[in-house]
Formats: sequence, structure tokens, C-alpha cells
Amino acid sequence: MRIVAYTSVTDAAVPVGFGAVLLAHLDAIRNPVQARRSCSAWQLLADVLQAEGIYPLPQVAFSSAGKPYFPGNPYYFSITHSKELCAVSLADVPTGVDIEYRRNMYASALIDRVLSAKEKRVYDGDFPKLWCRKECIVKLTGCGLDESPDGVDTHDPNYRFSEWIVETGENTKYQLSAAFLGSQEEEPVKILDLR
Repeated sequence: MRIVAYTSVTDAAVPVGFGAVLLAHLDAIRNPVQARRSCSAWQLLADVLQAEGIYPLPQVAFSSAGKPYFPGNPYYFSITHSKELCAVSLADVPTGVDIEYRRNMYASALIDRVLSAKEKRVYDGDFPKLWCRKECIVKLTGCGLDESPDGVDTHDPNYRFSEWIVETGENTKYQLSAAFLGSQEEEPVKILDLR
């Protein structure tokens, strides 16, 4: 199973089916904009799980590094949000998802700091795609993107990527990327636009 879904950020209620740990996590978010985006992403995950017949919703826990997961459950997931969109990936293998607003310009110093040595040799100029891939890897592994993003190599053959450009209006585009662990033949990814 490989599913990626995205939708608009709304005033979604806090999804209660995931348990007290998630409720406490969401309650601790003090920035109302971030809280709104997070609630929308978690509600999207709940909707995808229910559409796949996974109910009741699994309980959520957080690793010591802060990565959310379903303990004792065969499903892996990742959530993300950026400005007006949120997205989730759900799979039977470790997965990571990221969505980023695509700007027109990126500082060359930022690009130089982020790219690994191998990425610099093959860089095609699509920084949002590359950045989303890095975010997907760290979300998949749960290791976090620390002070050295150039240490995350998007050319690692253990990761399979699926990517899309999402348009939300005139000249407003987002990069949506998902990574799945495994060097085996890539299983098709079901993409759901639930806006």
C-alpha cells in the first residue's frame, strides 16, 4: 500500500480517535496558525485511514526523537503542511512526506549549504524538489534535519520517491514529495487530491 493525499488547510477539529498522546501534543501547540495546520493534517490522516477501512483509528505515540507512529500497527505514516495545504503518506513500509511552497528564487548560499557533494555534481536547479526529498528522508527515518542538511543524500538507492507539482491558484505552486523505504520494484502510489 502506498497512498499520498493532500487537501486544503481548514478549521478541522482535533481528531479524537488517535488517543490522548496526540491530543496532548496538539494542545501544546501555542501558535494558532500552526495548530490549525496540524489539526488539518491529522484529520486528513484520519480520513484516509477510514477510507481504507482502518477503523477504529490506531493510537499515536511519539519516538524519543519526536517522530509520530502507530505502536504495534503494520502501517507507517507521515504528515506535513505548508501555508494553505497539508498532506499525508500512508504505507506498509516506512514513509516520509513533505510539501513546500515553491518560491521563484533561492539564495545560492542556501543551496550550497544544503546539497551533498554528490548532489552538487548532478543538481538540476530544482531546489524545492531536492529540499522536499531531504525532508522526506528525515521524516521516514525519524532522525531529524539537524545543522547539516548536506549530510542527507537524496541519491541513496534505499529510497523511492514520488513527486507532484500542486497548483492552488494563478502562479501558486507547491512541491509535494513522498519517499518510501525499499530498493525493490516500486509499487504504484495512489495520489488523492481531497481539496
